[in-house]
Amino acid sequence: MKVWECQHHAMPRTVFVGSKCETCDRSQSEAQVDYLEAADDASVHLDQGAPDRTRRSSEESRPARVVLTKASSIAMRGVKWLYRGRIPHGMVTLLAGREGIGKSTVWADLAARLTRGVLPGRFEGRPQNVIVCATEDSWSHTIVPRLLAASADMDLVLHIAVHDEDGKERGIVAPQDIRRMQEAFRTVRPALLVIDPLMAVIDGKIDTHKQAEVQQALEPLVKLCERIGMAVLALIHVNKSGGTDPLNNIMGSKAFATLPRSVLYCLEEDDGQFMFCHVKCNVGPKMPSIGYRLTSVRFDLPPEEVEAGDEPYIETGRIVWGDEDTRSASEMLEAKASNSKLGGPAQAVIALLEAVGGTLSTAEINAKLTPAHTEAAIRNALSRLTNSSKIDSPMRGYYQALSSR
Repeated sequence: MKVWECQHHAMPRTVFVGSKCETCDRSQSEAQVDYLEAADDASVHLDQGAPDRTRRSSEESRPARVVLTKASSIAMRGVKWLYRGRIPHGMVTLLAGREGIGKSTVWADLAARLTRGVLPGRFEGRPQNVIVCATEDSWSHTIVPRLLAASADMDLVLHIAVHDEDGKERGIVAPQDIRRMQEAFRTVRPALLVIDPLMAVIDGKIDTHKQAEVQQALEPLVKLCERIGMAVLALIHVNKSGGTDPLNNIMGSKAFATLPRSVLYCLEEDDGQFMFCHVKCNVGPKMPSIGYRLTSVRFDLPPEEVEAGDEPYIETGRIVWGDEDTRSASEMLEAKASNSKLGGPAQAVIALLEAVGGTLSTAEINAKLTPAHTEAAIRNALSRLTNSSKIDSPMRGYYQALSSR
């Protein structure tokens, strides 16, 4: 027989459908109306009606309820930043960019600074645990050397995996393993979970191009951040088509860009410098871009650890941070796309004028760019660039970069 719950008591009373509550003599419809009209506290519970199931035991879970909460009872809270202005604590942040531009080296640098207590944010001065879920790179050959190059406290960096009932090790799968992760994290209280890459941990049965399915996979991860009190930094690749909107460039469903509260973006400039950009933030203003370069670090291995045929050293990379840049990622991508349409001679002219930082004559430009480009091609490039206002010609036969004006 179907039942409903009368909410007018310290402990809700279970009542059979068609009967009145034995305590207050209300019917189901009367109880719901009276309860709503009489409520004057911050939270009002509306019973969803009789659950469509048979009564089995008193330990059975209660039916779902709609909860209404007055906004006046909700206190404002400031954002806690794991990395000030860029990575909010207790939330998911995405780090996007194409392959080969140092995304993994960036997270290694941020994680290393967090383990030393020198990352600007709420944990400055307090070294923290970092859990790393990395599936593409080898820990022995790549991840450990990369963290050492960034001067991480290796005792505070933890590798995560799942051991099945038969003892075999496998990677994390979302959303199935989220509850297991929560149980494990309670003992170490990590400040940061790094997932590199995000696509590798999503259940293979989920279509990553369908927003509803991606949300179903990632929402438990969002809730995990809130319950544990940690940040998640998840890496993702971008489409090779190379559009000028960084959020649209992110692979897969739009949910990958909408669910995270902050999105960071790495891109490469033509001069070999990389840019660390902030392209989305739902909990604060976007921060300026920061330039960075990758430098090589070599570790010589102890002779007793080198097996026959192995290299006696390991080479890895680390980040060297540069200056802040007021340009957005969109502006940089648009400039890159515009330059790629100019052709080789035009790009060479612009690069030369920007490098010189002054005025050059046609003869001087020809002398520096031939024989890589013909004089006719250089002449056409100078004409097109001047007409399209991409370079300046202060006088006939002389040219300069726009930045030199």
